Amino acid sequence: MPINENAINAGLASALSAFHLHAIPEQTRARTGAKRCDIQIRRKHSDRYYTALECKVGQNESQQKAAIKDAQRWLKQPDCWNAVALCYPNELAEPEKSTLVQIFESTEDLLMVRVSQDGPTSRWHKGGLAELAKLVDDVGVNETYAITDTLKRAITIASDQINSDTCRELAATLELPFESDKINFDPRPARIACLILANMALLHNRMRSEGVDIPGLKSLIEILESTNRQLVLLRNWFRIRDVDYAPVVAPALAVLQQLPTDHQTEILLGTLVEAVLECVPRIRGLQLDHAGPLYHGLLQTARYDGSFYTSTSAAVLLADLAMPRDWFTDDRGWADVDKLARLKICDPACGTGTLLMAAARSIQERYLSEGGTEDDLEVLHLSLIEDVLHGLDINRHAIHLAACMLTLNAPKIDYNKMNLYNMQHGINAKGEVRAGSLDLLVDDANYIPGLAPDTSQYRTAAEGYSDEAPELTGLCDLVIMNPPFTRNDIRNRGLPPEDRKLVQKHEIILANKTSDPDHRVAINQTAISTFFTPIADRLLNSRGSYATVNPYTALTGTGGKHVRNLLTDPKRFHLELVVTSHDNRRIYFSENTNIHECLIIARRPTLGNKGKLTAFVSLAENPASVSEAHYLADAIRRALDGDKLPLSSYGTIAWRSLEQLRDKPWNAACFYDQTLADAYDSLLLNKALTPIGKIATVQPEGRRVRDAFSKARYRQIPDMRALWAHKSERQITMLTTPDEFLVPKSGKHKYAEKLWDMRSNLLLVNRMRLNLTRTVAVFSDEPVLGSGFVPVIPQARDREFLCKAWCVWFNSTPGIVAFLNIRQKNLTYPHFSLNGLRSLPVPNPDRCDIKRLVAAYGEFADESLLALPLMNEDSVRRAIDEAVLEAVPGLSSSEVINWNDSIPLEPSVNNKNEPFQLS
Repeated sequence: MPINENAINAGLASALSAFHLHAIPEQTRARTGAKRCDIQIRRKHSDRYYTALECKVGQNESQQKAAIKDAQRWLKQPDCWNAVALCYPNELAEPEKSTLVQIFESTEDLLMVRVSQDGPTSRWHKGGLAELAKLVDDVGVNETYAITDTLKRAITIASDQINSDTCRELAATLELPFESDKINFDPRPARIACLILANMALLHNRMRSEGVDIPGLKSLIEILESTNRQLVLLRNWFRIRDVDYAPVVAPALAVLQQLPTDHQTEILLGTLVEAVLECVPRIRGLQLDHAGPLYHGLLQTARYDGSFYTSTSAAVLLADLAMPRDWFTDDRGWADVDKLARLKICDPACGTGTLLMAAARSIQERYLSEGGTEDDLEVLHLSLIEDVLHGLDINRHAIHLAACMLTLNAPKIDYNKMNLYNMQHGINAKGEVRAGSLDLLVDDANYIPGLAPDTSQYRTAAEGYSDEAPELTGLCDLVIMNPPFTRNDIRNRGLPPEDRKLVQKHEIILANKTSDPDHRVAINQTAISTFFTPIADRLLNSRGSYATVNPYTALTGTGGKHVRNLLTDPKRFHLELVVTSHDNRRIYFSENTNIHECLIIARRPTLGNKGKLTAFVSLAENPASVSEAHYLADAIRRALDGDKLPLSSYGTIAWRSLEQLRDKPWNAACFYDQTLADAYDSLLLNKALTPIGKIATVQPEGRRVRDAFSKARYRQIPDMRALWAHKSERQITMLTTPDEFLVPKSGKHKYAEKLWDMRSNLLLVNRMRLNLTRTVAVFSDEPVLGSGFVPVIPQARDREFLCKAWCVWFNSTPGIVAFLNIRQKNLTYPHFSLNGLRSLPVPNPDRCDIKRLVAAYGEFADESLLALPLMNEDSVRRAIDEAVLEAVPGLSSSEVINWNDSIPLEPSVNNKNEPFQLS
């Protein structure tokens, strides 16, 4: 006789007790007659909030929908903060000799998904008890998103109550930029001020609910009902300040005192306190950073200072990948609280602490899953915040928010043990020049004083901020970061002009004085991001790991070459993993950017990783939820161990040797199908092909042309013309004509004449939208310059003859493969540097049948080509490929056909919004 569903639920509830969960199967409440959900799950020692688990036997579509519908209705209950739908395999209902608990302990076929009011928050996943326990206990994720949405709405409304004069005063108090004119004023200082107040109110409530000993501390409800909220809040927050918590309380007090004593302030405070009270039921489950997206979304300074908020899903993914289960292999491993407390984890550009909180979360989950007890969990949590986590940032308000976020998780923390440092940037009160975390490049003992006598910084402490330097060199087990990515002059633009020059000079001194010559080579003083890998190298101990978020261009751009060489220096690192998003819906891992990004994991060399290959993972689906991030991290780890099946739900993996990476662009990240990177490698090895920069002049860049010339309405004397823009609807054939008349700019005549001498018949595109582009190179009967194109002048005498041949080559499938491998910046709208263009392989006139290519040009120059997503259906492109195969030795017809079929499937080429699928 089949086992009924209620009995199966009871067996599952018993099995979950091994995961520190208190699970109660469905019961009828005696007082009301109402029924509980199939399984109601709470953390042990906590009975206020629960996760609802609704279960069905069978895993077909109708049973999945029924489980989701049943789970959703529990979310309407005020004490339910999480809901999960579960479908058992049919076999579980069949009688067995084993007990249900034993069956559950061995099964990996439970189908599960977290549910919100809008439906599933991710795809359905199969797994065992461990995966289910993590899913039902993962309440902090949904709560983080809910808190973010609630506070953002309230902060926007509240900040509208602040007028221009008060906003200006708040900007001065908070050291924020402020811009205004007669009509409009900068709202950012007011929004950040309200965020500081809201976070302080959250902490206030948490302290009171956790029983922190602060005499006379009123509840937020009492404050909301008072006739003078501003005065009552000031009194209560001074009480908190007198006990401890100065780094968190002092900025809030400064804001509160700056606000005028009037009705508008009372409305503002009421709006914020009401929002905080709405968030209170969720705060107990908070494990991730809600301040990060609020801070960056409200302030909107990323384009100025290069600081990008790491999404919570990406932060968890990076932390899980950086600290896999085999990170500790001796003694009790992850279950050893004392050993975990001795870790040192540092984020040298921590912002609001997103990555630090994710790292703490990953450690706690590892601890529980590897046999740690819940009784010691609070001890571990305090140890992580007081001893393990180290955060550094130049923005004091970000550090303030990081301190607040960490305090919300541990309101009894000793602030004298918190390791958050406000790294001074500019000229401090003593007249010393500071460059933020860049000062870590130089040891105090070896530093020859230039403009600054020491490297002291400000550390959070019970009394506020103490003048103290972080001592981390050579001590860190993990450096995890999302470093600022911008030009250094932009980052320093917020400083007064006289200070800016001194800071830039100081940065030059730091770069030149660092003791490691490879660090000096790696640092490009115009790009702030290049400082941070050398910093990580200095901070890590002999067995440490480095985990970072980087723009995709760092993998292929010439400016990142020396940093890549650091990461592939076998004496320093084993480059373990590079993850790149090819999901056109989420090409990034940072929320406030629209550029392609990647994750990099590198570890100190050991006997265990010596000689191992580097894995490149290309994602067709970049998880937006933390649950999916956990699944993806596990799938990647399993793929690294040889089981690629779980990763196939997310993307692809390929391996590269050290020889393939050292001193080279990491072009495997360019593609979802990394065999197209192998194709480019085969072109580079083909002896019939030569880098075009060796047999031709490739210049000038379009920006040089724009610097020297303006567009003219009519023909000028002398007659100068250009192919100005790369308009996909115009450039549909290999043959082109100029589209603009040129006139030299005032004072630029000699420069313009010099550039005009560089005009040519052949022009290569230097940026293009891949889903619209038809031609990557064009030929003009009259030599011209370009704005969106770069001229190519062959060194051979018969230039026009060779230009036609190379134009055919570049528009063939092998030529397009080469172009796609040198992409920089955005993968879907790539830019091509001069160095990248000069590296493109072309048929060598001494080794190839150039006449055959010229004949193909004569035959097809006026024929329209299809856009790249349709190139496998293009009969003209196929005919060009056949000519190339006849003219260039060493090419395989079957390979070229495969490349032609693969390119249109690339997400970055077709720019489709849905994840990659075979049609």
